[in-house]
Amino acid sequence: ACSPGCTIGYGVLNPDTSGEEFVAVITTFCSFTFTAVCTGLAFVKFSLPYAAMTWSNVACVHTYERKPCLVVRAATLMGDERLVDCNFQMFLIAPRVSAEGYVMLSSTELILQNPNPLA
Repeated sequence: ACSPGCTIGYGVLNPDTSGEEFVAVITTFCSFTFTAVCTGLAFVKFSLPYAAMTWSNVACVHTYERKPCLVVRAATLMGDERLVDCNFQMFLIAPRVSAEGYVMLSSTELILQNPNPLA
């Protein structure tokens, strides 16, 4: 006989012995777990917000208020999406030589004039 996982005890299919009750409990637990995992995976798949961004391959140096400025371009890949509360950070990663003569990469955060362009 075939019964759904969560309808134990309804109708003519009901456990009589402790072994059958144990099988029924395990079956019900597995059924609930399977349903919860499938529902959770579907929710995670369709509910994650992400910003599909693209960056220009070229960075330009312009003069702004008599100071050289590094200019990069960013755009969304989805035409109908709007960016909300985006913040940008830029780091310079460059090799430096320590006092002992070791060459290592170090990162320095660049101060942006407008880190939140949508504000």
